[in-house]
Amino acid sequence: MERVNLWIKGQLYTFTESIEKTVNFSDAPTFEELIPKFLKYREFDEKRSLETVDKDRECIGWFLKDINYLRSPDLITLEDITTLKERMWRRGCGECRINSVLNTLKSFLRFCNQYMKIQTINSQEIKTMKLPKRQVEFLSDEEVQQFRQSLSQKD
Repeated sequence: MERVNLWIKGQLYTFTESIEKTVNFSDAPTFEELIPKFLKYREFDEKRSLETVDKDRECIGWFLKDINYLRSPDLITLEDITTLKERMWRRGCGECRINSVLNTLKSFLRFCNQYMKIQTINSQEIKTMKLPKRQVEFLSDEEVQQFRQSLSQKD
């Protein structure tokens, strides 16, 4: 893999991936600028609970951890979303955790697009992970009887 060194605003960057993905050449605000605005928007405009806003903050952090080569949401592609899913899956995250991060990211992209007027990918194009079908297991007559007996013994 070829390495390219580039000085940008007095800082040396070494690239091993495509330059346009590593450096934010767009005029769009950075994640660092947008995330506090997004969280404030979620709390006050969408009337989300503090717990939801905290979870949003955590999920955006997971995205930034795995897709750390982007500086602005207008550079996100569907390929980046697939990379996010892959990295989280390989780290041992389950479908529900990955979906939580993806759903928060979708909300963030809608905020960027509709509220901040930043052109991003369509959040509806982001597909969440398929969840395995849950199996319902019923108690046998004997297990129901044991359960009833255990309840009566506690009285």
